[in-house]
Amino acid sequence: MATTSMTNSLFKIELKPRQTRIVTVAYGDTATMQRLRSDYPRRTAAKFTMKFDGLGWESEATAWRIYFDQRNAIDFYGKRRPGLYLEMFSAPEYVYDQESPLGRDVYRIGDAIGIGAVAAWVDGKVIKVSDVTDRKWRIISAGPVRVIVELSYKGWKVGGRTVNLTSRMTQWAGKHGFEHRVTTEGTDGLTLVTGVVRHLGLQEKVVEPTTAEPTLWRAVWGPQVEETGPRQRRYTISLMRIWVWRSSRRVAVVSWRQTILLTCLSSRSK
Repeated sequence: MATTSMTNSLFKIELKPRQTRIVTVAYGDTATMQRLRSDYPRRTAAKFTMKFDGLGWESEATAWRIYFDQRNAIDFYGKRRPGLYLEMFSAPEYVYDQESPLGRDVYRIGDAIGIGAVAAWVDGKVIKVSDVTDRKWRIISAGPVRVIVELSYKGWKVGGRTVNLTSRMTQWAGKHGFEHRVTTEGTDGLTLVTGVVRHLGLQEKVVEPTTAEPTLWRAVWGPQVEETGPRQRRYTISLMRIWVWRSSRRVAVVSWRQTILLTCLSSRSK
């Protein structure tokens, strides 16, 4: 008995306003396909290393990391020149929070959750995904046109209950931002939150959701760097868009599956 499995065939194509392009999809035997195919440059990547304290992902436009510890915060690397730099950032001798012609860590998060990480709101306080019995990471896809990374947390003790949570981040080639999809079990009645770091002196704008546009937009704009120096430049950050919904599928007797979708964007560093 033969079985087949379906996979996604993905590609990116650049289109100018009102431009039309023709895409031809060919299939056949291996020898024929080898003659037709051409190399496609890798434009996304992912890496786990304790050099930058956890799991990183990137397109040629920006790079991100999430701390694989009790901080569970998302940090951001700005890039001056397009390229994939996680391997360089992870080199033992490389100092990624100092000025560089290519890029650097530009986002000061302190003890906050960073940009687009998930937490809970309990008794007027933000509770990070820190007190867990188990946390795991995996790289689902690392290119060439899409990177997908995932973290799973079992036994998160928060608000007098135990929660299982999965975070999945997706970034496409050429994109400055990523999508963060959060799926939980055991969160019925628990308020989940996310956000961006507030820095004094930066401009902030919030667009509340409406019936026509049921998404929340929060933007922070202005210069800031993680560490100043003789070649300090200006970086502009960041924009977040949030959707929240609930599915109709019951996961447990007293809990529902809840999904939060975040899109985190950042402008190019200057």
